[in-house]
Amino acid sequence: MLDKKQIKYLSVLIKYKNISKASEVLFTSQPSLSRYLKMIESELGFQIFDRSSSPFKLTKEGEIYSKYLEMFIDLDSKMHNEIRAIDDKKEEIRISSLPFLSSYIYPNFIPIFIDNNPNITLNITDYNEKNNEYLILNNLIDIFITNSKPKHKNLLYKFVNKDNIYIICKSNNAINFKYNLKNNSIKNPIPIDFEDFRNKTFYLVDPLENIGKISKDILIQNNFTPKSIKYVPNILSSVSMLDQSSATFITESSLFYVPIKKDIVFFKVKNYQDLMSIGFIYHKDFNAELINKFYYSMVMALSNKIV
Repeated sequence: MLDKKQIKYLSVLIKYKNISKASEVLFTSQPSLSRYLKMIESELGFQIFDRSSSPFKLTKEGEIYSKYLEMFIDLDSKMHNEIRAIDDKKEEIRISSLPFLSSYIYPNFIPIFIDNNPNITLNITDYNEKNNEYLILNNLIDIFITNSKPKHKNLLYKFVNKDNIYIICKSNNAINFKYNLKNNSIKNPIPIDFEDFRNKTFYLVDPLENIGKISKDILIQNNFTPKSIKYVPNILSSVSMLDQSSATFITESSLFYVPIKKDIVFFKVKNYQDLMSIGFIYHKDFNAELINKFYYSMVMALSNKIV
């Protein structure tokens, strides 16, 4: 009988079919994960993966095992949802969020939700877990607030609001001369002229992240090639590295998480303000009534949210 750790590790390995990527997601070393996989396969009595290629391929036994493992995870989630739904008085929603979105959303959302739904308990958890889909599929949480849609067929995404995206840089003589910066802010950004950024280095978040992918797409679609591009792990890093010769992309929601200095200039990118979104993912079998209550409270919390 597999325990939760084994299910977690196997689910991630089956998803990525790559020891290096799986170990990164699971926050463990590659040698440890390789040994753990061999131990599980030894206990099962067959190989799950054919390791002769990269990415791995499932063996015939592995394909059957993967199918039933997914069915087991799905049934386990349904069972827990049904058990928790027996007594309406014990209704609970377990939520987690991307760190910067929790800073942006929770202060307004939590009081509104509690006020509107006094009989529902919000259980808020911070998971140091990159694979948020795993958290829901394995019944560790019910809802994950995020800015990207899920890939798994049993998970749904509900859009709540857009998350405006901007380009920022430090003010300098050229920008001060060309633009009126008196009222410049995120509420009053300047329409961008990419030529002003031709000689700048752009710090972009890793393209595997949603903001990173969209930032790169914006540059490509505007036929713009900056002086250089340097990739960083997150928005906090990109903003902290800004100097007179660089620029980066930022979302409205991240301003609650990232400190912005007074000499920062905000530029809006025409036709690209609606690319980023805020929403949440949940299991397709989760209580629809609770989802609607959660959704309407989020809509109320974000409807007038401008930094």
